Amino acid sequence: MAANRVGVLLRQLKGGGGSSIGSELQAQSTSASAVRQLPRFDVTMMEHFLDSQRPLKDEVYALFKQHPELLVAEEEGLTKEEHRELVRRCLRTILAAGYSPLSFFARDISKYFYLAELLALVDLSLTVKLGVQYSLWGGSVVNLGTERHRKKYFDAIDRFQVPGCFAMTELKHGSNVAGLQTEAILDVHTDEWIVNTPDDGAIKWWIGNAAEDGKMATVFARLKVPAPDGSGALDDHGVHAFVVPLRDDSGSLWPGVEIHDCGYKVGLNGIDNGAIRFTSVRVPRENLLDRFATVDRSGRYSSPIASASRRFAATIGELTGGRVGLTAASVGVLKGALTIAIRYSSQRQQFGPPDAPEVAVLDYPSQQMKLMPMLATCYALSFAKNRLVEKYVEMKRTKDEGLVADVHSLSAGLKAYTTSYTNTALSICRECCGGHGYAAVNRLGALRSDHDIFQTFEGDNTVLQQQVAALLLKEYRDSFRGSPLAATWSYLKIWAQDSLPANPLVTHETDVQHLRDPTFLLRALRYRTARLLHSLAARLRKHSRRMGEWKAWNKCLLHVLALSRAHIESVMLVDMLAAVSSCVDPDCRRSLKALADLFALDRIYNDIIFRNDDYIAPEKAKAIQRLIAALCGELRGVAVPLVDAFAIPDHILRAPIGSVAPEPATYLVVLRVGTGASSLTNVATAAFLEYHNITTPGNLDSIVSLPTAVSGANQAFVLSGSATSEGFLSTSASSSYLSLAGYAATPGTTPLGQRVTARVAPVGSGRTIDTTTTGGTSWTATNARSAASQDGTSFWVASSTTATGLAWMLLGETAAFTTVVAGNWRVVNIFDGQLYASTGSSTLPCRLCQIGTGLPTTAATAAAPNGLTLLGTSPSPYGFAFLDLNSAVTGVDTLYVCDDTSSTASGGGLSRYDLSAGGTWSVRWTVAASAGGTGCRGLAARKHNDGRVAIAVTTAANANNVVSWFVDDGTTQPSPTTVATAATNTLFRGVAFQSAS
Repeated sequence: MAANRVGVLLRQLKGGGGSSIGSELQAQSTSASAVRQLPRFDVTMMEHFLDSQRPLKDEVYALFKQHPELLVAEEEGLTKEEHRELVRRCLRTILAAGYSPLSFFARDISKYFYLAELLALVDLSLTVKLGVQYSLWGGSVVNLGTERHRKKYFDAIDRFQVPGCFAMTELKHGSNVAGLQTEAILDVHTDEWIVNTPDDGAIKWWIGNAAEDGKMATVFARLKVPAPDGSGALDDHGVHAFVVPLRDDSGSLWPGVEIHDCGYKVGLNGIDNGAIRFTSVRVPRENLLDRFATVDRSGRYSSPIASASRRFAATIGELTGGRVGLTAASVGVLKGALTIAIRYSSQRQQFGPPDAPEVAVLDYPSQQMKLMPMLATCYALSFAKNRLVEKYVEMKRTKDEGLVADVHSLSAGLKAYTTSYTNTALSICRECCGGHGYAAVNRLGALRSDHDIFQTFEGDNTVLQQQVAALLLKEYRDSFRGSPLAATWSYLKIWAQDSLPANPLVTHETDVQHLRDPTFLLRALRYRTARLLHSLAARLRKHSRRMGEWKAWNKCLLHVLALSRAHIESVMLVDMLAAVSSCVDPDCRRSLKALADLFALDRIYNDIIFRNDDYIAPEKAKAIQRLIAALCGELRGVAVPLVDAFAIPDHILRAPIGSVAPEPATYLVVLRVGTGASSLTNVATAAFLEYHNITTPGNLDSIVSLPTAVSGANQAFVLSGSATSEGFLSTSASSSYLSLAGYAATPGTTPLGQRVTARVAPVGSGRTIDTTTTGGTSWTATNARSAASQDGTSFWVASSTTATGLAWMLLGETAAFTTVVAGNWRVVNIFDGQLYASTGSSTLPCRLCQIGTGLPTTAATAAAPNGLTLLGTSPSPYGFAFLDLNSAVTGVDTLYVCDDTSSTASGGGLSRYDLSAGGTWSVRWTVAASAGGTGCRGLAARKHNDGRVAIAVTTAANANNVVSWFVDDGTTQPSPTTVATAATNTLFRGVAFQSAS
């Protein structure tokens, strides 16, 4: 049934009603356009920049690909028993593959956190199971115990031979750990702890692994020993951790242990949560995890940390890793949800202008304003999470007290911020996917339900935010006493100057360069934190004198939470800007900088404090609002590559609407002259379009015959059989139409007759051919060489007649044309909204010319673009392509050009020219078009998503010429591969890439 539902959904998304079940969501053409487009970056390069541990990802995800039975389509369809068993099988599969999660945790914890992020999209229940077994149960033994505990339990925990629990939360106490009521009382006569649940409120609740699997537990209980005065009273030394058995090897409950299943939950039903009651459960004295405190045989309590509060803080502080792991897993969920929503939004089309294709949902500013700021925040959180992991590793290595406090604050703040933000984002992503986002098979619902609890376990987010604010206040007060500040809070020393009103000139500055200046953005977010901190300290002082510290804190609680969020967002921006600076690839760096700017500007615009304090004037706020919208538009163009860089395979994401969309199906189209039945001469000759599959260049898919007879307003379309300088193809910029110029004549006749321009629609539109455009009888019959169109509604046509030259006319025009530039022209084409043309004439000012500015429809001048000079004393250029490959140069910066000269030294063959940032063209390489000849005439070039450029050329031979295929990776000189050879009595002329839709 699930497979059938997936199939129906896919057919709906594809817009078809057929009965076949597809396996992936097909990409559709969209009307995506931005006011200013960011350069397309190499997705693989961005992935490697984001992910330094990619080999582990590849291994783990490949493991699950080998076990598709572990990757269910709809977890909501499982019973809790089925889901729990599935999670066990997943964990055992990981262990059987040789992974040692507890070794990661104890010896290479960055890998452990990374594993938590990876498994979040396999199944969040698996991530939590991993966390319970290794971070909580295993981590408490490793971090709170001593060497004898590690030797006794490490291997059994690691191999899941002793599944364990972390029994901290009680029915009446969760975040208030110091208030736990479970007791562990030492019986000095038997040298045992007696673990007891004194009342129902002390029942351990929501304990993972307890309901079915757990054999042992780290139980947090009040350590009580007989008072040394012999009075019989008990000394309560507060909450400590004890190893307590739950079940024997047969699975039977240990004497005195009572466990009940907590039943179905909103999510995470793959975790067997249980409630535990202890009734006089006896365990050896050595079962106290005694790293920070020990009790001897006589019951004497001792600790290397004299202060009870500091001892408790040290105990709880060792559990910080759980928060780091949750942060990593939450970031993984956010990446997955955004991948689904952005891919779907880029393909789903709704509404549009009259008589035009529907528009991709992601092209609507309303959708961009929902998704692009979230994408920016996701990247910021990813970088902040990486920095937190680095600090955590350093803290574990050095045990530096300042770093311990820093990591404690940062882990609490980032865990709270990340999980709260992800929870909100999941709902927005679901909404952005409409009804399809509500389908269980697309996983957004399950992710939302499973992730929801992340906001309250491992520390309630509201409580954690208060811890951050409390530490900020401590650092703030310490700054007045001359104490050194921890690195994360070092900017607080300038709180006084930063909390002053902004410079009036800066307050009103609306220039985009200023608004995107990292100094302004960072200073603004730090101003907010400093201002909130300063005012909170003042309010607490004022209210504490009147109502006491507790009530004062409670009265200022909303202020406290705002301070915590502001501080974390400042830290996130610092980490993101550092990442931008460290990115060496210019295209990747520009997208990352746009994300950083959007993240910061979104916070500035949406926080009223900046306007209340006159930090930004109304006109500046409006300028920021406009810039946010513009950045969302720019990022729309690279949004899909930005989520592709997360490198989440389809078999892990498992959301049909979020599957990787293949690049739009594209054909290499080759114009062939002649049927092969007779030799080619200067008479009207039939022409054909050969469609080749570019996945396997040279694999002929189909052939389209150009019309040889009049049909209504459509004319016949033929070419000269012997003319070598005509029949070139071009592809329109916005609608994938092919354009070409020829003659309205019957095959075999001469003279060739009136010129005609053809427009060929893409495959998805039936490859309809329009030959209604003739331009009138004054457009004489000499050499109609090529045509180009921006959108298929008008044409620029090149001819050899000097007076007619390069002409412009509307689609369907039969009576008139406009000469744009007189002269003998060869190939005309449009790149990046600019008209260009090639020529072999020495009487024109350039051999490859820019024609006017943009797309002129009236008289214009021809000039060499940026002073371009081609190789050779007498260049003979034909086909060419301008591409934008270098983000350091504005506009097109790379030229590929074909020359039919017979020597590469003279410029013959295929050449690549590069434009420097200083505006100078230089040739990078020139290669022969084929093994059998140097020169070439037809040319088409196409940049792939991976940054490489595919180039196809037709060679200049006048018999049995070939189509050569090149791949330019930007580093090595390409070599040709012959993918098609013209048959006897036929010739190849032009080539072009045309999408299927």
